[in-house]
Amino acid sequence: MKKGIFFLHNKQNMLYWLMLLVLPFLAQAQRRPSKIVSPEILPDNSVVFRIKAPDANSVSGTWPKSFKNMIPMVKKDSVYEVKVGPLPSDMYEYEFILDGIPTLDPNSSMVTRDGAWIQNRLMVPGFRTD
Repeated sequence: MKKGIFFLHNKQNMLYWLMLLVLPFLAQAQRRPSKIVSPEILPDNSVVFRIKAPDANSVSGTWPKSFKNMIPMVKKDSVYEVKVGPLPSDMYEYEFILDGIPTLDPNSSMVTRDGAWIQNRLMVPGFRTD
């Protein structure tokens, strides 16, 4: 019997190891870039929140406490949108409410974690956030 690398001993094992090495490079586990910008901070420190939810019946969000907490969002095509502010410079937490279910903003990677509770984080520029 020929000596060789034990896991490349037959064709079936070779195929298994080849797939094990190649498949991770072919998989697309990363999110694809979105054309939706959310949150968008405007020059006057107003913030536009957007979320694509084509099948949702109602969408709102938990906005900063100085505003009415459940401002409904307006649907434009399949994207819901709301403008909040202008806001004073600070750090804020928010989340979307889709048909009564709290949901993170899929277009923002900034989050705040408080135990098991996770919310999106928004930094409005100014002297308090520097």
